[in-house]
Amino acid sequence: MRIKIRKGIHMLKILFILSTVISLTLVQAAIAGIVVPGVTTNPCDGKRFMGFEEPLWKDKDPIASTIPGLQFTTTDGYDWIIGDFATGLYNGKFPPRGRYTSDGTKWAWLGSGQSQGRIDFTYGTAAYFSLLTSTESGLILEALDENNNVLDSATAAPNPRTGWLTRLTVNVSSPQISYIKVHDTGNFFLLDDICTDAPAEPETSIPEFPSIAVPIISAVGLMILIQRKKPR
Repeated sequence: MRIKIRKGIHMLKILFILSTVISLTLVQAAIAGIVVPGVTTNPCDGKRFMGFEEPLWKDKDPIASTIPGLQFTTTDGYDWIIGDFATGLYNGKFPPRGRYTSDGTKWAWLGSGQSQGRIDFTYGTAAYFSLLTSTESGLILEALDENNNVLDSATAAPNPRTGWLTRLTVNVSSPQISYIKVHDTGNFFLLDDICTDAPAEPETSIPEFPSIAVPIISAVGLMILIQRKKPR
């Protein structure tokens, strides 16, 4: 009898361990994100595209909230800024020179001395966000909800001196993403070609028809009907 009990306890332990491993695997798969190395453009898959080649944007211009529905901030509340390889002031564009590359010549970065960046969706939550990165130390993209819970994440491996970008995508089943964060180990990255389904304009609600107007209109209509039926 003791042998059977011990075998039963042993089997329960094995089942518990297996269920724990399966649960952890499912959780990791749920926040695995999508990583596609070796690309030069972001197809966007029908989502809203935001590059940084706008002629009005100059090197070192702050991005802030100039893109409708998005607010760019860094660790200490500073703005993300535009970088332009055409100025010759940066470590690129590779090829033929430097270590970093981009789609076109302009891109976004945190500026010097910042450790992580944040992009808030100001007109409503999103279910999808993707970007391209050229990075020397690797890059982590995280999607978070309004309670700061990480919903999905994706990590790019270093890709300097390759001439290629890595596409990182985070997505969830329904619009729950309030903001995204990007960070590495030392601010050795740039971003380009952002795509998202976050709203580009505020949601407009149709005002409810005032309930007091219903009886008034009914009364007016009844009076008109009575007047028409009066003998002349």
